[in-house]
Amino acid sequence: MHTFLRWLARIHIGHWPSAAIWAAAVERRCHRQWKRPPAVPLTDATGLAARLLLCGRQGGKRLRFWHRASLALALPSAAAAASLRPPEGLPPGVEWGVAAFAALRGGQSHTERWIHDLAEAFLRRAAEAGGTLPYSAALPQLRLVDTLWMVCPFLFLYGAQAQDARCTDLAKRQLQEYLAQGLHPLTGLPAHSFAPPDGTPAGVYGWGRGCAFLFLALTQSAAALDAAAAERTWLVEQALAFSKALLRIKLPGGGWPWLPLAEDRPEASATAMLGYGFALLAELLPDAHMQEKSTCLEAAKQAQNCLMPLTRRDGAVDFAQGDTQGIGLYSTRREPLPLAQAFSLCLAKALQKLEERA
Repeated sequence: MHTFLRWLARIHIGHWPSAAIWAAAVERRCHRQWKRPPAVPLTDATGLAARLLLCGRQGGKRLRFWHRASLALALPSAAAAASLRPPEGLPPGVEWGVAAFAALRGGQSHTERWIHDLAEAFLRRAAEAGGTLPYSAALPQLRLVDTLWMVCPFLFLYGAQAQDARCTDLAKRQLQEYLAQGLHPLTGLPAHSFAPPDGTPAGVYGWGRGCAFLFLALTQSAAALDAAAAERTWLVEQALAFSKALLRIKLPGGGWPWLPLAEDRPEASATAMLGYGFALLAELLPDAHMQEKSTCLEAAKQAQNCLMPLTRRDGAVDFAQGDTQGIGLYSTRREPLPLAQAFSLCLAKALQKLEERA
């Protein structure tokens, strides 16, 4: 049944007469998902899993919470920001940083109790773990690339608004540690995770969404800071250096695969997130880097052109990799995912903004 419904939904997929019409359909779908968040599959099974998905019971609270928070990044508004409160009874985790960042961008104050408490919790946990944040208490010895995007933009923005140097220092330290120990010495691509202090890797190098997590941790953090901020200059420099490794693994059609050399098909979430990162970098780079700005803008446009054929007629961005089930356990499912939906809209809006300024 699941396979049949998926086939049915893909009839006439990718038939978009223009990028503007495509972006409008993607945005409508984002609004629908915001009002009624879809379940996020936790398994590659399709029998009972499909029925649970239709009933809206699948997907853990944490997973659904941060995927919904990613939609708020694409639909910034005071109403969305005000409603982004963590589920009751759920201990704070690194994924809360996505919601806190979206809330601050949407106009919430850094003095909001849950936002302030989250920053303090991150600082406390990092101190207990040797200076940087682990992904979870269950894996205190590992640093995951996911954590960078989930916490760094929030910590940089909160630190700037609250004038709390402890937060900006932690965010920079988190990134510096990964850039120093978590990248492959030849390709410059990140491992899914590593164990400090010697940098022993775990999981694959170059996981598409993992590359996007690192790239957006740099670019979204930089975009959230004032132009005069010293940290912004450092973030842009690191993003530019990392962008060269990303361009080397870009597919001829403009997208990025779930893993370089393992597949020659684009994966929607990585393509949308990396495309948005390149659009941000094109805006962040000074005019002295006109050639690099042009390269980044072209990469962002190619990513959008790659996503359009992957989008169903109802605006749902398809062919996104399912959520990982653990380090080294990567989903083989390719279906719509809120994360891919949200960043496809972010990319479309960023490109529209750049075109209006040109």
